[in-house]
Amino acid sequence: MKTARHLLPILFLAFLAFSACNAPGTSTQDGSEEQVDAPPASGFDEVPEHAIDAEVYTVYARFMEFYMGDSPHYVFEDQDGKQWDFADCDAKDCDFAMEVPPEHANEENLGWVSNPIHLAQWFELTYYEMEGQLNPDGPTGKMKVIHAYTPAP
Repeated sequence: MKTARHLLPILFLAFLAFSACNAPGTSTQDGSEEQVDAPPASGFDEVPEHAIDAEVYTVYARFMEFYMGDSPHYVFEDQDGKQWDFADCDAKDCDFAMEVPPEHANEENLGWVSNPIHLAQWFELTYYEMEGQLNPDGPTGKMKVIHAYTPAP
């Protein structure tokens, strides 16, 4: 019985060491490194296939306006006064823009206006960049797309 009590801690430590050696992200028996799937960045279920790369970015900014020019523009301003112009918002329930009734649509607003609830409100925006057509008749280039947002406290 005395020997069994002394062996129990040794067996437990051996079990822990064996478990740690086979944990993801450690070397395997042949010396190769196992791949570990990193959790997605904050606010992302996964990076969309059309993103330029797997990089995601975050900016803290307030909503200034939405307007439809040749393409949609979600305009924000950060704490340093830098303007951020996003080409799209694919966040779930994105409501920075709102469609106006047909009788209020005109050539200036093209049927869309800023949602007044969000004007001048601060948000943490998570976005990615994609390659796309900058306007219907223009060249392609890098565009920023809002993928997730949370109101600032």
